[in-house]
Amino acid sequence: DSNDYKRLVEFYTLVAPDILNEELQLRITMTVSEMYYKQLANLDSAKEWYTKVLDIAPTNLEAINSLEEIYTKLDDHARLIEVLKMKSDITEDYSEKVNLLFQQAQLSEEKLQDEAAAIDAYEAVLELEESREAVKALERLYKSAGRWGNYRDILERQIEWPDTDVVGLHHLLGLTLFENLGDPDGALDHFKQALEIRADYKPAIEVLEKWLTESTFKEQVADILEPIYLQNLQLDKLLSIMEVKLESMADPRERKDIFLKMGKIY
Repeated sequence: DSNDYKRLVEFYTLVAPDILNEELQLRITMTVSEMYYKQLANLDSAKEWYTKVLDIAPTNLEAINSLEEIYTKLDDHARLIEVLKMKSDITEDYSEKVNLLFQQAQLSEEKLQDEAAAIDAYEAVLELEESREAVKALERLYKSAGRWGNYRDILERQIEWPDTDVVGLHHLLGLTLFENLGDPDGALDHFKQALEIRADYKPAIEVLEKWLTESTFKEQVADILEPIYLQNLQLDKLLSIMEVKLESMADPRERKDIFLKMGKIY
């Protein structure tokens, strides 16, 4: 009965600290832990004693699994993550390690709102395998955290994937490089690549058209848009490109060539 277990636990807890033999001490400490957990349903004492087990034997999987169950029951997410880290560090099973890292990431983000810890866990997954789920999670988390260099890198990583929206990725990269990383040349290169793949991609065209009137690199924008307008026979817009080019053009022969092109359009 429970009273017998209580008396036995009291006895073991008194003698355990004085036992010098480590193997015997481990066995008694584990026995006390299991009695508190399985017979007496005393979760607070059980987790205390399972922790003592790990002080003696840090890789004791039985104690780690029991602590995982206890912290799950108690909704102690911070401690649960610590236990999952222990498991992922000691397991030699590749798929189990990946699964444990995903659990850590999800708990960190969803229960603790700890984006940095979630990022660390997802990055650890990518060190083991090319997981699309981890990449997409990192894309979202890097953006949320304003880690724009990492965000750029994770977008570039996806360009090589089969069956991915390459045009959309180039567009996002263009916006990120311009708005967040101060790299207009890199941004223009990505918009150019997007339009080389899909000449009618409106989001990229709309951004470039805005830059055509507001930016300090109008000529570069004009060079990208000119073949697009020509291909789509957008003559009014093509004329506006010519006018932009004339603004910065000093060479009389080059200006003459532009005027001739404009004359043909009219």
